[in-house]
Amino acid sequence: MLELIKENTGIMAYYTHPMDDITESKNIIGDQGISSGVINDILLVDWGKDEIYAEVKKIMAAGKDGGRFIFGTLVMPYLIPEENIQHLFNAAREFGKYS
Repeated sequence: MLELIKENTGIMAYYTHPMDDITESKNIIGDQGISSGVINDILLVDWGKDEIYAEVKKIMAAGKDGGRFIFGTLVMPYLIPEENIQHLFNAAREFGKYS
């Protein structure tokens, strides 16, 4: 769908699904927009710190090449423990720094 959207709209930011391949999405979008990596925040209800850090690290690593990348969430369910939200933000700060 990204190729069709890119060709037929003026959209410049692409908020992909958590199950999308970030590298493939970035290759399609190229320098014609900003792509995102989105965590499946429903899983944050049950995940622990290690799982959260591993997933954020994976998303950030996939998005860093070439820049033009943002990290996001879906809807942040109310049942996510506050400490897991803190882990998410801390992991984003740790792994979201690129030189």
